[in-house]
Amino acid sequence: MVFVSHATPEDNAITAWYGARLTAAGYTVWTDLSKLLGGEETWQDIADVLRARARKAVVLFSRHSVDAAKDGFRAEVDRALALRKLLGDRRFVIPVRTDDVPYTDLPPTISNKLVISADDGHAAALARVLRVLEEDQVPCRKDDQTNALRAWQKVLAPEHSTLESGKDLLVSTWYPILRLPKQIRFFDIGRPLANLTEPAQIASDHPIPMVGYLRRLVAFADWDEAQEPIAETTPIKLDYEMTLDRFLVGGDDKVPLDRGEARKMLVSILRQSFNLFAESKGLEPFALSDKKNAWWMPQGVISKDQQSFTRVSGTKGYRNLCGQYGARERIWHFAVSAVALVDEPIRMKITPHLVYTDPSGANPPTADYRRSHARLWFNAKWRDLTYAMIHYLSGGLDSFALPLGREASAEVLARPLSMSLDFRPPVMCENRAKKKTDAEGDAADLDMADFFDDPAFSSLAEDRDQGDENDEAERNE
Repeated sequence: MVFVSHATPEDNAITAWYGARLTAAGYTVWTDLSKLLGGEETWQDIADVLRARARKAVVLFSRHSVDAAKDGFRAEVDRALALRKLLGDRRFVIPVRTDDVPYTDLPPTISNKLVISADDGHAAALARVLRVLEEDQVPCRKDDQTNALRAWQKVLAPEHSTLESGKDLLVSTWYPILRLPKQIRFFDIGRPLANLTEPAQIASDHPIPMVGYLRRLVAFADWDEAQEPIAETTPIKLDYEMTLDRFLVGGDDKVPLDRGEARKMLVSILRQSFNLFAESKGLEPFALSDKKNAWWMPQGVISKDQQSFTRVSGTKGYRNLCGQYGARERIWHFAVSAVALVDEPIRMKITPHLVYTDPSGANPPTADYRRSHARLWFNAKWRDLTYAMIHYLSGGLDSFALPLGREASAEVLARPLSMSLDFRPPVMCENRAKKKTDAEGDAADLDMADFFDDPAFSSLAEDRDQGDENDEAERNE
């Protein structure tokens, strides 16, 4: 167990900051602020806790704690220092200087060499505390710490622990496909195949969205449109066509299909059509690790590199879709990738990305700077950027058409799926967590610097940065 000593009540907030993060890192924490042991047990006697349970005592020194009136704090420190000698553990007491309290005001038994200072920020100080705990093999749980963290939340803001009645709007990253062609066509390849994968290769090289299936090509386009680009090398004939509804449930007796395979084929065709559409709008491709493309906005395509939009809530805003990233002498570009989800309702999931280009052209585009550049970009900003990109792609219209052939297209609604709930988080909690968005102009970005770079949350930060794949609806204004 990690015992945290502090001055009450002046240092309650910083104690909660350290306590919650130590808990998130997997350590059992006790402090008289909350009398929490992993969020559950209560201890009455501080001396007994120190003597019987504590493996380390983190002492938070501040100008408040060294006040002569803080008898309780000094008694805790004295007990901890006595135990340090009894245990023979030079690092049993981990002193942390949380503000500009002079070193000369610290207890003479605390060596300046052992004091961890927060001069470079509390995240850096916490990292040093965690390193001591790890090096000295203090027990650390790696299981779910949800209950413990909830207990800290109740200590910090008990009035925020319940939901409130009232309308709340949830906005997803899903853009419904309003209309697809009713028929899908199978074209038989009229020559010997070099190998079993050749139909897939022909489809991949074809300018029209299509896929290979057995010795057939599958597309929404008409025969002449499918034949013309490959007429000199690969004659084809229309072998069969069926309704899209029949196709998606497994075909029929003439062309039986695995239901999952049919859905994969439709996903591939729609991805190809989005790529063609994005390219036609002047966007540039960036190859992702999964062999798909994110399409980014080059400089100069739109006026001042800035795009206006209207949110689902009806408020208006604008966002720059590219700009200078001075720290790396790079240009940042907002990008989107798209994948079709073909259960009901059929929809395109739009995922945001950032791509960085070298103005000199000496280096290829990269996505490597996102973690340092966009670490303070939260849902509101990513959502606004996505709104802006979709507004550009749709030309401000209610929908846009993905090309599937000369006479065939997929009509996509230019507004994401959303839903209204009859309950919401407490208003006080929301007001503390975000700033209000202006009705006009660029939405204010959250400044959450104090909550990032926490070593305790390093694994969660990795997950958050991969959050592009999250399908859950996001909370809106």
